Amino acid sequence: MEGWHTGHEWIDSGTLSERVGFAERQFADRSKPGIQDILSRAGSLNGESSEIVDRCLDVMGAIQVSEQTHAALVAYTDELKGMKSEDGDETSGIHNLLQMIASTVDYQFV
Repeated sequence: MEGWHTGHEWIDSGTLSERVGFAERQFADRSKPGIQDILSRAGSLNGESSEIVDRCLDVMGAIQVSEQTHAALVAYTDELKGMKSEDGDETSGIHNLLQMIASTVDYQFV
């Protein structure tokens, strides 16, 4: 009998898609107490984008991501900083960034 698969070997594109979808659903509802706690610890979009990304990665579990992923997250943060929330909620940008982090392959392989 074969043992439980761990690491990269058990994830295929279908499994990865399911995991990303699950993470997106978990982070979608900002009214959940756990999401509110993460948002409060992550802070705001004020400051350097690279520092914001690093802070959010730390809040999400001290995740190490590839340089390519980090650069993409920094660019995404720059975009978010230029957008205004339709509902006036200052946590919208951080919430979107956390959702993006949760949907990265780097996060899924943690």
